[in-house]
Amino acid sequence: ATAVSGGYAEIALECNAAPNGGMLLLDHTHGAALTSNFTLTAVGWTDDPEDMPLKYSLFTTSNTSNSSDSSSKSITSIMTSSLLPHHTVRLPMSPAPDHHLEIVLEVEDAVGAVAVHRGCALESLDANTQNVECRVTVMPPATTTDGVLDVLEGA
Repeated sequence: ATAVSGGYAEIALECNAAPNGGMLLLDHTHGAALTSNFTLTAVGWTDDPEDMPLKYSLFTTSNTSNSSDSSSKSITSIMTSSLLPHHTVRLPMSPAPDHHLEIVLEVEDAVGAVAVHRGCALESLDANTQNVECRVTVMPPATTTDGVLDVLEGA
């Protein structure tokens, strides 16, 4: 047997990168649970052509207690794995006392790499300076007769 005194090996691995470069636009930040329409639009997301198409999922998170502990957060799916980047949704009521929900966007490529995005901008403002935590206030729906009629009429 011949003794080998040295050697060299090299492996080059190419990893799939998650989609990037985009943001989430929101048309407004206040509304009533299950009656107000919120329009959410994912814009500017890119990836390698072979990793297309992209799929978009939206979630809300909220504190389930007065604690800032992340284990006390509730997560609710709004929409999952849609090929459309633009959605108008009605959100659930957020917990008292502040009635805040955080909206989270996940963008997934065809190979399974996922980007999680927690910022957003209002459509009416300069998107370059307003990419901040995406927090909306969703109050209880109106309890008056007018509020009920609006829901029934699809307002």
